[in-house]
Amino acid sequence: MRRSDRLSVIIEIVQDGRLHLARDIAHSLEVSVRTIYRDFDTLVASGIPIEGERGVGYMLREPVFLPPMNLSLTELEALHLGMAIVSEAADAELQTAAASLTSKINKVATANGTVPKSWGFGVYPFAQAKIGFAHMPRIRTAIRKQLDHQSETVTRSIDRHTMEMGLRDYSVADLEAVQAANEVLHIKVVGLARIARDVTPELALATIGSINVLGALQASTEVKKALGDRIS
Repeated sequence: MRRSDRLSVIIEIVQDGRLHLARDIAHSLEVSVRTIYRDFDTLVASGIPIEGERGVGYMLREPVFLPPMNLSLTELEALHLGMAIVSEAADAELQTAAASLTSKINKVATANGTVPKSWGFGVYPFAQAKIGFAHMPRIRTAIRKQLDHQSETVTRSIDRHTMEMGLRDYSVADLEAVQAANEVLHIKVVGLARIARDVTPELALATIGSINVLGALQASTEVKKALGDRIS
């Protein structure tokens, strides 16, 4: 077993919160106790917070070590963006932790070539990624206003059912007023219904949901064609 692999195994052994004797670890890894002592000295010197001493035992208290893993560029970007959000939290401890994690990931990712130097969030400090979130309140406000406007429009959109006797004329002005009110006409006429010749097919489609005439309907050929499936 390579020394780097052995060091990783030792970390996995001692991170369970219990004391582990060097002789037990040495027996498990089939090396001498002196070798394990040197390994612990190396780990402590590298900044790993291992506590203990020879003859008493060793344990790792604070950090949790993740096993080696491969991250795609998209996963790395998601992680960066997540840390950018956490760094904005009104919690000094979380901000410090996010900055520390950011630094660790950036060092590893750029050092081993995981991320190309021209690639966005994977290279730049998270402060750069955080810039986009400065606009988030305005973006969310704009989205909410748009949703509120759409909801209001839907609420105001009313189907107006009319029943007329005799002669009923529908001018451009009549239909434009209906359109401005976000209404849709369902026309029922007993007699004669006339849609003005200058009414466009587009205006008719936007304002007339159905036409039921017991008598006669007068309208341009274009309007009749546009409303063909709405006329009964």
